[in-house]
Amino acid sequence: MSRTGLRLGAIDCGGFELFRSGVRWLRPDGHDCRAGEAVAFCNIALAGSDAPFGAERFDLQVTLAPGRTGRLRHGTGVSRGGYLDRLASLPWLAGDEWAFLEHAGPGVGSAEDETILTFYAGRRFTDVAEDHSGLLAGWHDRVRAWTGDAGSATVLGAGTCELEAILRGEDGSFAAMLAGSTGPVQIAVCDDEPLVQSAGVLAQGLARTPADIAAIRGDIVRSFGAGGPAPTGRDWAFIGALLNGLEQSPLNDCYDQLGRSGLRTAGPAVAVCLSLTTEMPPTARHRTLGYIVTMHGYRLAALSPAVRHWLQHDFEFFTRSVDDIARDYATLAAGSRQLFVVNCMSISRMDTVQNYSLLDDRTLAMLSSVRAKELNLMLHDLERSSGIAVIDADAIAADLGLLAHFPDGFHATGPLIAEMRAELLHQLAAYGIPGFCTKR
Repeated sequence: MSRTGLRLGAIDCGGFELFRSGVRWLRPDGHDCRAGEAVAFCNIALAGSDAPFGAERFDLQVTLAPGRTGRLRHGTGVSRGGYLDRLASLPWLAGDEWAFLEHAGPGVGSAEDETILTFYAGRRFTDVAEDHSGLLAGWHDRVRAWTGDAGSATVLGAGTCELEAILRGEDGSFAAMLAGSTGPVQIAVCDDEPLVQSAGVLAQGLARTPADIAAIRGDIVRSFGAGGPAPTGRDWAFIGALLNGLEQSPLNDCYDQLGRSGLRTAGPAVAVCLSLTTEMPPTARHRTLGYIVTMHGYRLAALSPAVRHWLQHDFEFFTRSVDDIARDYATLAAGSRQLFVVNCMSISRMDTVQNYSLLDDRTLAMLSSVRAKELNLMLHDLERSSGIAVIDADAIAADLGLLAHFPDGFHATGPLIAEMRAELLHQLAAYGIPGFCTKR
């Protein structure tokens, strides 16, 4: 057996100084690890008032993985405990040995001995939402991970909880998606709380101007100062998070990236993964400014008196037509991005209707299973006309067993999520998305 020291290695930071926290372990001492398996992580920071990453500068992290298979031995003195392992206060030194690997074969000198780095960044809803307790811990409106060198193309997810589970995986580390890539890639996920990123919300965000944002801000301030129940601090936090979602345009985002050979900025996502279930929650339209918000029903049911009064007074709730949703998806599919959409689970264990022809239009419109089927049909029509790629979760769930793998009618089991992820990876490769496959 050979014993090889694993060094941090050099990172070109473009003139900025790089700091790190102490090393925190994801795998125990003596763990038999695979090549490329993340076994430790630390927080990092670039020093300087003009350093990149903006609102993400508080939540930059990197995982450390050996380049070959072997038995992990923790480095001595690299984990100090307390906040020394949470705050980036130590200089990143290329020669620091963070671990040792016991393995068969030659010792030091192989290219496999270089530590494999995966970088992570989280953009907080607010600067005071601080949580350094783990990997990508905390309250973020967007999280991302990238591999290889800087400049990796981006796959963006903006949907509901099942899409986040597909992209981030069981532990939230993006490991399963990154393991399915064939080259450098970045995966980013936008949060669906409190604003659900429906197609209409995303389409409006693409066209929203700074003047539009200023008008929304001003109207909110005026509305809460014009009477009604006084908002509490918790209410303002909710309103701020909702406004934060309206101010963002995920499909227009560019991304700072750090890699071994330097800092780069990656352009907007080349592939966007959406969830058709974002069209199921209630939608509200502002009576004067015309912007829409989509929120989960359980979130609306728990609103405080102040926020409820604001929504009832300033907004009208309505059901968006299938044609309106189709137009929004066609808008989102335009340009240089490829759209991948997870369709709806169209069968409900609660649905006991034997003959739909006996129901009138109003009753049919109230059945979620009927709306899900209509939306799925619309999406498959768009697949032919607009080049949208469909991840057929409905068919996958039917194959695995809906009652066993979609038990509450809202959330999928791990095996069902894994099958949907495998289909997404297959589609990403088939469409030639960089980092997953090259078109032939």
